[in-house]
Amino acid sequence: MQAITIQQQPIGIIESATKTNTHEKVGRCLESFVFGSLLALLVVVAIPYGTVEAWWIALYECAVFGLSIVWVLSCWLLKTWGAKSFKTFAPLFALTLFALIQAAPFRGWDNTISTDPYETFLFALKLFALTLNGVLLFDCVKDKRRLRLLVHFIIGVVLLSAVFGIVRWVGQKNAVGFVLPALKDEVGFGQFINKNHFSFLIEMGLALTLGFLLGKGGKREHLFFYLTAAFLMWTAIVMTNSRGGLFTLLSSCLLLGATFVFVRRKRANGNKEDIDRVKYVARAKVIFVQIILLVSCLLTLSFFSLWLGGDVLAVRLAGLREEITDTNGEANAGVRRVEVWQSTLKLIKENPFVGSGFGSYTVSITPFHIASGKWTPEAAHNDFLEILSSGGLVGLLIFGWLLCNIYRRVRDNLCTQNYFRRAVCYGALVGLSAVIVHSLFDFSLHVTLNSQIAIALLIAATAKVNCENSNGES
Repeated sequence: MQAITIQQQPIGIIESATKTNTHEKVGRCLESFVFGSLLALLVVVAIPYGTVEAWWIALYECAVFGLSIVWVLSCWLLKTWGAKSFKTFAPLFALTLFALIQAAPFRGWDNTISTDPYETFLFALKLFALTLNGVLLFDCVKDKRRLRLLVHFIIGVVLLSAVFGIVRWVGQKNAVGFVLPALKDEVGFGQFINKNHFSFLIEMGLALTLGFLLGKGGKREHLFFYLTAAFLMWTAIVMTNSRGGLFTLLSSCLLLGATFVFVRRKRANGNKEDIDRVKYVARAKVIFVQIILLVSCLLTLSFFSLWLGGDVLAVRLAGLREEITDTNGEANAGVRRVEVWQSTLKLIKENPFVGSGFGSYTVSITPFHIASGKWTPEAAHNDFLEILSSGGLVGLLIFGWLLCNIYRRVRDNLCTQNYFRRAVCYGALVGLSAVIVHSLFDFSLHVTLNSQIAIALLIAATAKVNCENSNGES
């Protein structure tokens, strides 16, 4: 009996180990499936006008919720729950909860915080799906290979959109829809109905590409690919004749020119002599080179943008001052940004603490938009004003919480000695800065694809990735 017991014990241990290995293999397969599906979603969401129609948004949300179930199963099998992912996106979860509170009927539907509770609920549902998308992607990007895949998928989606936009601009000669039925002549650009939303997408991809390239993240043999991609993206932005797009492009170039030298520099390893050398040697030379590069870049971009954009772009740039400062519009239509911003400020004063409800701007602004009634704004044309008008002081504090989270996590990634990780973080950070600048003039984050790419940039900038080579090789 004793001998039998001795033989049974190792058999039980082997069976337990085999079961554990099987669970781990299945869990890793499911995790890889989730990661691949999230990358595929970037492509799928880009096709139907950037996913703006209700039923396409619903399909996207269902896909994310389904992948979340698969991800939970993989976490259970791997016995890892991705708590850091939830911590990073805690402000967005808080914003979702706040939007649900705005839509909640505490004393009947006539007494909700939101002026349009149904739209606020839809906003909360979409934000929840986007946040889950970010959590899943953040947890799946664990190593250098997956981070590289994420970066190249973002660049690839933006590049394909830019190429499609250029082809449509050159090849569409009639009013019939180009590939998609709603893409009629002189309507939008690329696959977008609004050319400013298209420009917003390209700006993020262009900033990521240039930041990644200048940060020495790409291999030398791939230099031609990155430069070609950047040139095509820049051409697409100029072709849109979007003033906000051009301003954001110039701002991104200024940021790149002012900071890329410091990002490329090899980090000190703690030796006092190395630290002193990094801090003081050749500082005047670096500043001189930066000034020359900035001036040359701005002059070149300005010349070729005007040359490529032609008279249409020149006329639109000339009308920029009137768009922002002059309120004597056509028959008091209230279509200029300055008029929309003034109306939004009145709305903010009416609901300064909890706002009028996310997603309800079109209804909320009506009493404050004093105009002929020919046109009613669907957004504030400034995402920061819209956050204040829709979420009040509470929404602003949540947004500030998100910025603090990003800052704490980006700081470490920018200080790493690994060139690849630093370059990815730098490029993503420049892309996020483009989001902030363009959001001063437009509402492009309302488009699902743009929000999805912005979330992906946030992950590329903040994710803690294990880069084995400390010498910076990519």
